[in-house]
Amino acid sequence: MRATPFALSLIIAAVPLAACTTESASSVETTQVSPPAPPPSHDYTHPWYGFVLPVPDWLGEPKDSGDGTGVIWSARDVTLVARGGQLPKGDKLTPESVDEQWESAGGEVTYRSTEDEQNFSISGYTDNSRDTIFYERYQVEGRNFRQTQWRYPTAMKVEMDAPVTATVVNYSTGPMGKGLPTK
Repeated sequence: MRATPFALSLIIAAVPLAACTTESASSVETTQVSPPAPPPSHDYTHPWYGFVLPVPDWLGEPKDSGDGTGVIWSARDVTLVARGGQLPKGDKLTPESVDEQWESAGGEVTYRSTEDEQNFSISGYTDNSRDTIFYERYQVEGRNFRQTQWRYPTAMKVEMDAPVTATVVNYSTGPMGKGLPTK
């Protein structure tokens, strides 16, 4: 078999590459990458339900939800809702009931974390296009509930992981309600 100029150039080019790969695995340095730090934030305290959560400063000032149960921050196609409420007598708020609500509205639940029937999180896509992610955190005590909800474009997932995680990790409970029945 005769070596062509092209074959010889491949062999010559491969020699330096092979030399780069002969280093032992023990001498290769590895760098641990930490998740990005959450953006600067301020704490919001719900006046009626007492919970506290960090809100990224770039979301600006909250607006009243219009139904008296909470507030909404919105900027850059991102929405954060913090609210509390009281369920009608006989209604239950469970991970299964929230799953059913999303699925009947055309959403897709892809993640559920249940500490117990009173503390749970649900996440997924708002519809089949998978263009928008939702993340919801619930606390239920009798008929009273607290909810934190994020919605943001799927294209922003990497950017939103840190602020969403910060609201979950740094969320603080307060009194469930002033004079509201808990059963």
